Amino acid sequence: MADETNLFAEWADDYTPADTGDAWEQYRDDVLKIAGEEGVDPDLVTAIMRAESGGKQLARSSKGASGLMQLMPPTAKEMGVTDLNDPLQNIRGGTKYIKKMLDRHDGDVQLALAAYNAGPGNVRKYGGIPPFKETQNYVKKVGSFYKQVKGTQDRGFKAIEDKSNDNLFKAFSELNPGTGMPQGSFEQPPLGRH
Repeated sequence: MADETNLFAEWADDYTPADTGDAWEQYRDDVLKIAGEEGVDPDLVTAIMRAESGGKQLARSSKGASGLMQLMPPTAKEMGVTDLNDPLQNIRGGTKYIKKMLDRHDGDVQLALAAYNAGPGNVRKYGGIPPFKETQNYVKKVGSFYKQVKGTQDRGFKAIEDKSNDNLFKAFSELNPGTGMPQGSFEQPPLGRH
């Protein structure tokens, strides 16, 4: 684990995301620290934060999700969050939750994102990304933001425009299992069960 911590420390020194707006700048060091501690790609955390709240600390959805990472109260409680409006607690809770979803789905980022949005029960029920337009659009939106944060137009997101449930974001699956950290080539991996 010490090697991973050093990797994140070295990465943070030179790291500047491409297009994330003021919220990223305000929470940059916190996201890097928390993502490093939890073993999650900080770009993924940033993309989720951007999709969920647009970086607005006090964002609240009509369904009751709150904060930067738009946590539902039961999820927040499960992740140890006692104040949904505390940005650090919210980022940590959301990061822990996406890590849990990554672990549950063997590092498959698209399934983890679908579970983050629609709940892991729905991903299990449908055997992949649920057929909910909101969830499918969410996975696509986070993928688009992820590309922007990475500052690239083609790092493995060749399937980004394919909206079918079987092909949505196949490029996400070439990430280190359980972490969401990019590894190796960003070519589109073979199609799988999604």
